[in-house]
Amino acid sequence: MRDMLCVALGLALLAFTLLMLIGALVKGGDSPVMGSRRERMGLVIYDVGAFGTVLGNCFVSCPIMTVTVETLFYEIRFSFPLMSASNDADVQLPASDVLQVLNRS
Repeated sequence: MRDMLCVALGLALLAFTLLMLIGALVKGGDSPVMGSRRERMGLVIYDVGAFGTVLGNCFVSCPIMTVTVETLFYEIRFSFPLMSASNDADVQLPASDVLQVLNRS
């Protein structure tokens, strides 16, 4: 389910990015009249694309990444008996054990 959500999010963000590109092309840099209808339409299209991209990143991408990182830290912390039994900062774990946990998720 999460993979499908990530693919859908990627496609939505791609669509909004393309909308920004279309808006920039419609606006153009060589508008004959400042404030023309074409320029305003291009700016609105660009703004809708930028707004959708920002909303997708703020309310979907960031929470998904936060939960993923939190889950990974939780798995690493409670996979090793030394780390769950004590809070000593001097405990050193072998790199191979950490890599096993990372590859498992």
